[in-house]
Amino acid sequence: GKRAPRAAEEPLAAQAPEAGAGSGGPGNRQQGDSSPARWEARPPRHMSPDRRSSSSSSSSPMGSGASKTDARQRRTANSRSASASSSASEPGNFRDFVLSRLPEGCSPEEAMEKYQEHERRAKQRRDARAARAAERARVAAEQKAEEWRRKAEQAVGKVQGLSVFFDMYHPLSHLRTYDLRLRAAHHQAEAFVQDMAKGCFQGLAFYAQDANGERVVLSPASGLGEKPHFVLDPDVNTVLLRGVRPTVSVWDIYDAAAECPGFLTLSWTDPTGCDFLRDVRLRFASAEAAGQALQQIAGEAVLSAGAALAQPASNHAGLMLPPEMSHPDRVRKDEELAATILRQLDAVTGVPPETTRAVLDAEGTTVQKLDLSILYLRRVHHFCFYGAAWCRDAWELRQRCGPLLVRDPVAEPPVEGEWAEKHDWRLRKFASTITLERPRVLGCDDEPVATKCEELVGTLTLRIAEGRFKCGECQKLFKGPEYVRKHVRKAHAHLLEKLRQEAHADAARAAFVEESSSIGGMKLEIEVA
Repeated sequence: GKRAPRAAEEPLAAQAPEAGAGSGGPGNRQQGDSSPARWEARPPRHMSPDRRSSSSSSSSPMGSGASKTDARQRRTANSRSASASSSASEPGNFRDFVLSRLPEGCSPEEAMEKYQEHERRAKQRRDARAARAAERARVAAEQKAEEWRRKAEQAVGKVQGLSVFFDMYHPLSHLRTYDLRLRAAHHQAEAFVQDMAKGCFQGLAFYAQDANGERVVLSPASGLGEKPHFVLDPDVNTVLLRGVRPTVSVWDIYDAAAECPGFLTLSWTDPTGCDFLRDVRLRFASAEAAGQALQQIAGEAVLSAGAALAQPASNHAGLMLPPEMSHPDRVRKDEELAATILRQLDAVTGVPPETTRAVLDAEGTTVQKLDLSILYLRRVHHFCFYGAAWCRDAWELRQRCGPLLVRDPVAEPPVEGEWAEKHDWRLRKFASTITLERPRVLGCDDEPVATKCEELVGTLTLRIAEGRFKCGECQKLFKGPEYVRKHVRKAHAHLLEKLRQEAHADAARAAFVEESSSIGGMKLEIEVA
């Protein structure tokens, strides 16, 4: 286990004579000789690392990799050494600057002036390096975005004929989505006020009853929900269509479901996988209506690969808010904030003002009014009050914020802390930015359709003689060009409608390319050769 003597390790190196040495030189000393001349003849001590690596590589299968690793380590060490020497050459403070840069006998005023000049130039160099790095990053980002844009422009030709492309990017689809959201809000608001008048929400209280840490067991979700939480599972009375093909539009499914009695609304997921399959959920007013719709829709084989009733969860677990959110002062502030957001959301969705007043003017304590507003925001507008999240539908609300957030029934809640401050900031920021604009749909008087329509009318207006004109489409005669223009817009409106549809298709392609230009932003991922 002991290390062998160095002479025993390298006998050949110890006995080899030096080049040009005579018989009496140090290279001819015996192996046992321990004089200094004998150790000078041994090359491994001053052999370069490259030679030692190459010597070992000849006898070891890992020698080549080891030599490359050694070389890489030496380059890294050299670069670090150069970087350290470079940074060391720059004085880091006033003392180092005086000792390394100023001559003897320099006055304090002159030293301070030169140090300030040195700092100014050093800052300029740092700013220049940062600007160059930012410019390189900007150029790289632009090149990457341009690469994604080219990919998107190549991919749009492969997906623009699919119904899923129409649902996601076409302006007319956006308009129908907007109208569906407004109709659903109006229906839910009217139903909520009717349930209030019937006393359906007696016992409402968003306080935890059975808690396990931060997890809270909520009341069962069936029908309108049960007190005290009145959790409404969106999968109740819902038909689930799995694997809807990309050639089927969700609006085809909507039109088929609208003919079924008790239909309320629908929701769909984003396309997944290379097949662009989606899941569509149809919600009905009762279990009987959902069952009848399932039988009717299941016969439409083109709509889905499989249709079934959605299975609601047997129990729900919510999250419990920090104890500070149960403080009476915080509850008063939240009641005012909830009323403000409720008014704004009702206004942007067009809910009648009398419905808004019926909810806000309901009798009760501050806590009861707050909880009633929170429940209204969740059911009518799919808005999570404590999460400040406005969702598209009830399924997205459940996915992002869970079934419900409830307060801690602590006897002596603490005063407001960091969580309450951030909650207050989120709500006020949301209240200052609430907007729901109607999607813009092009008409024949809107650009660029108007210019194309004028060009088409000019092309179809043919002058055959003085005071005699005719329509180039149907050859009908007129006295003046203004009559031809009126005739084309009335009798050949289908030609102008075709131009409008082309403009909408261009807008859909532009929206796809714009969204897909961001890195990883292409929702419809297509392999482009």
